Amino acid sequence: GVATQDLLVEHLPARKVLMQQGAMLIALTLALAIALTRYVINIRRILQDRQVAQQEVQERTDQLDAIFALSPDGFMSFDRARRVKFVNPAFCQMTGTEGTQFEGLAEQELSAWLADRCTPGSPFPGLDELRVRLAAGTPEARTVIEISSPIKRTLQVGLRIQDNSSVSQILYFRDITVEAEVDAMKSEF
Repeated sequence: GVATQDLLVEHLPARKVLMQQGAMLIALTLALAIALTRYVINIRRILQDRQVAQQEVQERTDQLDAIFALSPDGFMSFDRARRVKFVNPAFCQMTGTEGTQFEGLAEQELSAWLADRCTPGSPFPGLDELRVRLAAGTPEARTVIEISSPIKRTLQVGLRIQDNSSVSQILYFRDITVEAEVDAMKSEF
C-alpha cells in the first residue's frame, strides 16, 4: 500500500514539463497558423492588385493599338538603341510596304530607305538632321518630302524625342498631298 502521490513523485515534475512543452507547442502552432494565414491573405491581395494593374495596362494597350491602327498619320517608334520598334498601318499604306520589314531596322538604314524613295526635288534630310533641328530649340523637328512610290505623295515628316525606357524617339508622317496640290493650284491661279 503505497500512496499514489508517493508513486508519482518522480513522474509529476516530468509531467509538468511535458504539459508546459505541449502548451508551448500548441501556442507556437497557433502563432504559425495565424502568421501563415496572414501571409496567404497578403499574397492573395497582392495577386489581385497585380491582376487589376495588368488588366488596366491591357486596356490601355488595346486603346493605344486601336488609336494607332485607325490613325491616318503614320508612326514609327524606336527603342533605346534607335532601332525601329513599331510601325503603324497608316505608314504602311502611305509607302506601300509591310511593317514587319522595318522591325529592328537602324535609323541610318531607315533614313537611306526614305531618301531612296524621295523625288530629287524634295530629299529626306535624315534623322540626324531632324535631331539637329531639335537641338536648336524647336520642340518638334519637321520637314516635307515627296515620295514617288507606290504613288506620288507629299508627306510631312516629324521627329519627337522621348525620354523613357522603352521609346527613344517617334517619327511621324502626315500625308499633305491634297494640301500641297491646293497650294500649287493657288500659286498657279
